[in-house]
Amino acid sequence: MAAKPRWEPAVPAIVPRIADNGHQVWPFDPSFPLDLRFWLLNRERDIRPHQPDHLELIYHESGDVIYQSEGDEYLLRKGDLVIVNGNGYHRCRRTEGRQVRSEIVIKFLPRLIHEGDLAGDSARYLIPFLLEPQRSSKIIRAETGIARQVAHLFEEIHRSLPAQSELAKLTIKTCLKMILVSLLDHYAAERGMREIFDRANNSLARLDPVLRMIRERYELALSVKDAASLLGVSRWHFMHLFKTATGESFVTYVNRYRVSRAKTLLAITDKSIAQISQETGFCDQSYFGTVFHKLTGMTPLRYRRQQ
Repeated sequence: MAAKPRWEPAVPAIVPRIADNGHQVWPFDPSFPLDLRFWLLNRERDIRPHQPDHLELIYHESGDVIYQSEGDEYLLRKGDLVIVNGNGYHRCRRTEGRQVRSEIVIKFLPRLIHEGDLAGDSARYLIPFLLEPQRSSKIIRAETGIARQVAHLFEEIHRSLPAQSELAKLTIKTCLKMILVSLLDHYAAERGMREIFDRANNSLARLDPVLRMIRERYELALSVKDAASLLGVSRWHFMHLFKTATGESFVTYVNRYRVSRAKTLLAITDKSIAQISQETGFCDQSYFGTVFHKLTGMTPLRYRRQQ
């Protein structure tokens, strides 16, 4: 039986993670960068605006609260859903009254969705986070019914946490993708959003030659210059396009793809770690180990021994 939700004060958990410059780095498990929290909002103290290093979905469970994002303010009521893409500063601010204010928040890194994707289609799941529409569209109101569907999937994810088995991880990723598909459906059908939605989808389609290059040539030296030349754009324009369309930098995306290929080789072959690092595009074994550990939380040797 799954444990009951543990509601905890948001302030002492969030504030220590906010740096002086306002950036927030969340302590994810490197091997499965997803966290689900049940926050109780402080009636007397506000959390200062901060910019997360991850993506978030906030389901407002009870009470009224002011949501601030990049200078705009919105009143959140029970059942509203907020999409946070990490590109700006945000916070929830208290309102008058003594009612209990609570929210369920799921935090994750884009690579959780990209992991294991060999066809290059995973970035489309993240379009709702990568849209740059009118600001109010980041709030999905309770009356749409979408937020309640998302809340039910939050509950399914909670039942599978902590993600200690491969089955639990698969269940959580499936639920998360179902949430993202619900958001895609919502935006694709919303009046005034179709053109913006299509523009984001077209940006991903424009990157298809680069994603294909990564899949077919990941074992070779790949550079931003190569990718930009393939699309016929400047390096700066390419880096902006790639980050906007995928949620990751080009280097991060390439390294994550290489590590996913390395994991397969570690699991099903007897090739040496040095050989695998070479075959997956890491010319330096030490750098391979550093990147592998950052993305998985373990060394290549430990990963192999656990298979």
